[in-house]
Amino acid sequence: MTGATVTVPTGDYGDVTIPEPSWCLGLHPFEQYRVDITHEGEEVFPLIPTLCHGEAPTLSVSLIQRPFSAHRSQVVASMHLDGDWHELDSALLDRAASVLVEHATTLRHLARKLASLEVQR
Repeated sequence: MTGATVTVPTGDYGDVTIPEPSWCLGLHPFEQYRVDITHEGEEVFPLIPTLCHGEAPTLSVSLIQRPFSAHRSQVVASMHLDGDWHELDSALLDRAASVLVEHATTLRHLARKLASLEVQR
């Protein structure tokens, strides 16, 4: 944090001034409820080239924080998986990275198998 603040208009608490993390993009529209105020970091994702749609984004992830959430107010990673957004702490994000590294081995094996099938045509 740099000491910067942001004021977010809300329906239930009026203008709410809160610390603004340095990683937050600063996009804070009106929120009906203070509990819905969210700090959002840059969304990052790899682009995978496809035959049918060109480059397709996958596994979007960003940092988020809901400072007034009764459930979880700390900073977490939010990752788009299985059609929904899921929150991960640092340990789960590291575990996800390990799973993806292992899965990359499977993708490489399939790519080699596919290449041999393409040659047989």
